[in-house]
Amino acid sequence: MGNIKLFCEIFVKKYAAAVRAMLTRVLIDKYSLSQVEIAERLGITQGAVSQYYNNIRGANSKLGENEKIKALIDEIASQVVKNEYNEARICEICNIIRSEIEQSNIECKVQNTQVTNPQSQ
Repeated sequence: MGNIKLFCEIFVKKYAAAVRAMLTRVLIDKYSLSQVEIAERLGITQGAVSQYYNNIRGANSKLGENEKIKALIDEIASQVVKNEYNEARICEICNIIRSEIEQSNIECKVQNTQVTNPQSQ
């Protein structure tokens, strides 16, 4: 049996970059924010923004196919533009991902860690 990890740890390892990449694309494409503005508002470097936007980081995810996540990213982007961004909103995305994993009864494997639907055991 592998290590027991919180889902938040798995989210950060597997999905956080994809979420930032999606958010970066919306902020640039829809709201025309510069990479520097985005970096300042999100507390990341301009280089990271560039990598997210150019699919160097966070590109290998299917999160963009989930309508709930896309809608939430749009809401978060709007809040970033209005300087009303609250990092806790990212937890909502994490909860959506966790719910999808639990509903589909799939295992999420990260190294030697497994997260499964506890109701299916």
